[in-house]
Amino acid sequence: PMAVSSDDVGRFVKVSVTRQGTTVAPLVDEQAYVTYCAAKDTATNPDCPTCIVPNLSNLAEIKAARDQIGIITTFDHAPPTFTQLGARGLDETTIRVTFVLNEPGMAYCRATRTDA
Repeated sequence: PMAVSSDDVGRFVKVSVTRQGTTVAPLVDEQAYVTYCAAKDTATNPDCPTCIVPNLSNLAEIKAARDQIGIITTFDHAPPTFTQLGARGLDETTIRVTFVLNEPGMAYCRATRTDA
């Protein structure tokens, strides 16, 4: 579990997705996520000495937190990559560059003489 304090409010924090069991997967760029949060006391509950997890959020509180947070979409941190790239001279003054990117984007090309 990650310790969070009031100093963390409004700050970016690194989050990973934990699936049932011990598998941890990184978040995927530009993916929508539903976030479930639960909280528990670090102290024991004297009113419930047999409780396995003292003062843990109940399902209604977890769902309310999910609804308050809403859908979160991660940023796209990876630049597009060329999946196809080619160039050829068509005549003395024209070069044709063809390419395909792995995601929507824009490519900038500039022809420069090799002796420049």
